[in-house]
Amino acid sequence: ATSDSNGSPTVVFDLGGKTYKVSRSLLEQYPDTMLARMVSEAWKKPGQNPEDPHFIERDGERFKYVLDFMRDGGSVSLPLTVSKDELIKDLEYFGFDATDFTSIRYDSVGAMEPKTIYKRLEEKYSKKQSEVRKKEEEVKMELECMQLAHFCYLELKRTGDTLFTWNWYFKVPTNHLAYNTYKEHSAELSITALRTCKGNNDYANCFQSKLGELFGLKCTEPK
Repeated sequence: ATSDSNGSPTVVFDLGGKTYKVSRSLLEQYPDTMLARMVSEAWKKPGQNPEDPHFIERDGERFKYVLDFMRDGGSVSLPLTVSKDELIKDLEYFGFDATDFTSIRYDSVGAMEPKTIYKRLEEKYSKKQSEVRKKEEEVKMELECMQLAHFCYLELKRTGDTLFTWNWYFKVPTNHLAYNTYKEHSAELSITALRTCKGNNDYANCFQSKLGELFGLKCTEPK
């Protein structure tokens, strides 16, 4: 027979494909329950392997709270996702019908008023949304600065001129090395360039970083 870490013999229950290994000593604390009777000698079938799982047609996810109920003397803390009424039905099915179920409670969140719960969940969502949007903006800025740095590198490669003047109406020339890559993005490149040159420190720092990191170049003020 199998045993737990303390050397106590164990049995296995299978509830809809989800298995639980339970010590016999825990089951013996509730001798009148169906669970204890299932593993007793009286229920043992001829030739049955004692290590075979005992199949029960109940919800496998909720069964862990049945075990919590047994381990903690009837005290259970449930998350919002678990129905207290359904758990009580399971306990009654397993033979705990004479037990007081008043110690089955929702956890600290579940004990709140619904309005408080909804408010906290919405605040949590808003906070996460702000974090994701910030990251999204940072990634967008990084990509735009990478593209601008790449274009400036190609312009330097094409002309050998280290001084590049940008204006709002800039269009990528058809003979430019980057024409196929950036012909549809002239406006975006111009916006990024203007943000970089107009004192937007985030863009300026990011562009300078990408220019050096990717192409070994440095942007300096024209003399």
